[in-house]
Amino acid sequence: MKNILDNKYLSLLFFSMSKIIPFIMVPIYGTWLTVSDYGMYDLYVTLAILLAPFITVAIEEAVFRYSVEESDMLIAKQIISSGFLVVCLNFVIVTVIIALICYWQYDLTYIIFAVYLFSVCLFNFLQGYVRGCRRLVLYSFDVFLAAFFSAVFSFILILFFNANLKGMLIGHACGYIFADVVICICTKWVYDCSIYSSSRWWIYKLVSYSAPLIINGVSWWIINMSDRILIWIFLGESYTGIYAMACKIPAICTTTYPLISAVWQEKFIGIQRKEENEKEYNVLLNKITCVILLVSMSVVFCNDIIFAYFIDDKFKQASNLALILIIAAVLQLIATFFGSIQISMMKAKTNGKSTFFGAISNILINIILIRYIGIWAAVISTLLSYFIVAEIRFLDIRKRYIFRIYMKTYIYITIFLLAIYLVWNTNSLIVNIIGAVVSLIWAVYEFFMPSCNEFKEIT
Repeated sequence: MKNILDNKYLSLLFFSMSKIIPFIMVPIYGTWLTVSDYGMYDLYVTLAILLAPFITVAIEEAVFRYSVEESDMLIAKQIISSGFLVVCLNFVIVTVIIALICYWQYDLTYIIFAVYLFSVCLFNFLQGYVRGCRRLVLYSFDVFLAAFFSAVFSFILILFFNANLKGMLIGHACGYIFADVVICICTKWVYDCSIYSSSRWWIYKLVSYSAPLIINGVSWWIINMSDRILIWIFLGESYTGIYAMACKIPAICTTTYPLISAVWQEKFIGIQRKEENEKEYNVLLNKITCVILLVSMSVVFCNDIIFAYFIDDKFKQASNLALILIIAAVLQLIATFFGSIQISMMKAKTNGKSTFFGAISNILINIILIRYIGIWAAVISTLLSYFIVAEIRFLDIRKRYIFRIYMKTYIYITIFLLAIYLVWNTNSLIVNIIGAVVSLIWAVYEFFMPSCNEFKEIT
């Protein structure tokens, strides 16, 4: 099989495009949907992200972890089939629950949401299967297809059928289903997956590995998404829509988040079989942190431009919120780096504990502050919870590896914070354009130029 890092630039392109497409659609959604509709759609997506780990038991991570190292195709088939059987059984249980809910209080939106939820769960499982096959290009291409066709179907349903909230959910469900079909066509899914090939032993082993990751997934959900629900409860639907729009800008910084996570996890699994890990971890940490900071700095300079010329004025309040959430996005990626090392070390429980403490801190800070500072409580709680997760994981890994922050990295951190201060206190279009262009070119230079040979040799 090809190494997962072959064609990494092509994979990076697909992931970038998959994030750019929803971002392009933001002004369109902002124009056609009311703030309340947009806020409710965001809540449904939030709920799907929460429920998905329970339905799949996060078993896609276990399928990836065990199949990626397995050379015996028969055993790999047992792993994949056992994982899929678990997902199917849970699908049946959830279907019965939703049917009972609809019987008690019928609402077409509930049925549409159920279809959307199932499409997301199946997509997540198939993505784990593709990663286990080490087909990263297909993995990233399929993410792009899901984003592209979700946007296309949603556009058609909203523009021509005036479907609004229901159209958004149906459109995105269709996008995920289309991407699922592509995976089945482009892989040996039909051959690799058979209920008859499943085994109780592998089901037990997979669930034992993935069950602690449910806590991890739910904790990430609390950190990332619970803010919307608390805002909705305490401040109302309109503020939920404003916060949801503010989160779209930092999402640009995490454009390559799924790719980085996939690459890091397999890379670190490989490193675990060597004795050269500590140096590689240090080079990766400092190099990727610098690149992330530069890309995020470019987004910081673009922030005011985006809100001034592309986002409807009813979301104007989200502009300053986004600046602080960009810092949180940087901390999230650093926490992901440390988490990937923990997963490769088979420390799923420790990984889950760190996100659990981050989630608890997120809720507590939100509840304490939201009555006093309103929507800013969600921003501050998200920032601090990401910092807590990153710090806990860092302290755990430091027991085995020594990490060093290079002076160059400290300089980049300082420049990044100065850029946020500059944008916060000025509103110059020229400064923002120059800053965005220079930062982006600098980021490309940092990653691709010959001075990065040491990093390239590792990746």
